[in-house]
Amino acid sequence: MADIYADGQLGTGANNGTSWVNAYQGEAGLQAACDAAVAGDILHITRTFTLTALTVSIDIDIASGSQSSPIRVIGYNYNSGSPVVDGTRSIIDADNAAVNCVAANGVHYWVLENIEFKNATDDNVTATVDEPLYWTFINCISHHAVADGWGETAAISFLHAKFIICNAYNNTGNGFKSHRTWNFGCVAHDNGAVGFYAWRSKLINCLSYKNVTFGIYLADDHCAVRNCVIDNNLIGININDIAPIYACRITNNTTGIAGDATTTVIDFWNFFKDNTVNIDAVIGSVISTFRGEDTRVISGETGYMDSSNGDYRLNRNATSRRMQVEL
Repeated sequence: MADIYADGQLGTGANNGTSWVNAYQGEAGLQAACDAAVAGDILHITRTFTLTALTVSIDIDIASGSQSSPIRVIGYNYNSGSPVVDGTRSIIDADNAAVNCVAANGVHYWVLENIEFKNATDDNVTATVDEPLYWTFINCISHHAVADGWGETAAISFLHAKFIICNAYNNTGNGFKSHRTWNFGCVAHDNGAVGFYAWRSKLINCLSYKNVTFGIYLADDHCAVRNCVIDNNLIGININDIAPIYACRITNNTTGIAGDATTTVIDFWNFFKDNTVNIDAVIGSVISTFRGEDTRVISGETGYMDSSNGDYRLNRNATSRRMQVEL
């Protein structure tokens, strides 16, 4: 295991990555650091890497880590020649010139922590050819991409990735777009399309608000949403197949939960307030509400069910009454 260093604004030293004094320099140096890494290595990066000279992505496509020995890239704040962790991040800035900040191609088990990605002409962070597996993003931010904050290329996506306390905002497209992933404590807001666009994914303790279309878009089955807040989107949660929605606060959306004629919504202990329509899953769909007496609704067209629902069923441990609770 080796430590490799890169500094976006260093202009002196040996430029060989062996220490902060001799760190790899600039965008070419960050690319060199990624190319040099092998399983178990830690890349320490600091300050801003502005992708103007190369006008291409930082491509991560040479080496994979492993489950026990991932390759880690950790961003640090810079302070008088020494990096310190104080809640700020290293920055990879596409500067409206590079297509992506980072493009991952077919390598696995990378961990990126404390890094801000911004201003790509496509996705800030994207998967290209050959899907990268088991990536983890911790305390990262992705914003102001022309397309998605975290995206895909021709249906090639990050598979089995984890996003932990990450933020995607002010992207022209979607905030997060990924396949078979876990999102823990993430935030998506003010994106031009969807906050979280997910296939076979789990969203836990996430926040999605002020996205132009959907707060959360569940593209297929095997998805679940738990303990999330979905506020002030056109549609809070859109379901295309079967999805359990647990203990979420769904507020101020034009439609709280939406679907189509093949949708099954499983509604556990959710809270609806100030949606124009709370659940609109189209005639023929199935709405199953467990513990209906605990599903609280204080506004919306007709409680937590609306006139367009053709098959409304309260399941065991639920009551047939709708609760109109004023807090």
